[in-house]
Amino acid sequence: MSEVSLAAFVELVKTYRYSVASEDSFQRGVEQVLHRNDIPFLREYPLGPEFGRIDFYLPRQKLGIELKVKGSPSQVLRQLHRYAQSPDVDALILLTARAGLSFPPMRMNGREIFTVPVWEGQL
Repeated sequence: MSEVSLAAFVELVKTYRYSVASEDSFQRGVEQVLHRNDIPFLREYPLGPEFGRIDFYLPRQKLGIELKVKGSPSQVLRQLHRYAQSPDVDALILLTARAGLSFPPMRMNGREIFTVPVWEGQL
């Protein structure tokens, strides 16, 4: 599944359960999903000094993936806005364990942004 589409990736990550006790354990779970499905990725990818470092980056799709287990909605949106300015990013996915961070699909700086609330799979 190395050439996964954005929609297929969203559906794929929803099918797994994650340990969300910490962001580190959450990242390890997502990394296992990517490995199991043969999806090439870079972890803690630097988008540039002005854009920051994103948790996962799928270079073939130019897809950035950010994981959140805490943080306010305004903090998270500011971070996504910064990432969406990077020329390396065509789309962003926010994987979150918090219902309060589940945003509807949107566009920022011309980039699609999707939220995947992994807490739904925990119930």
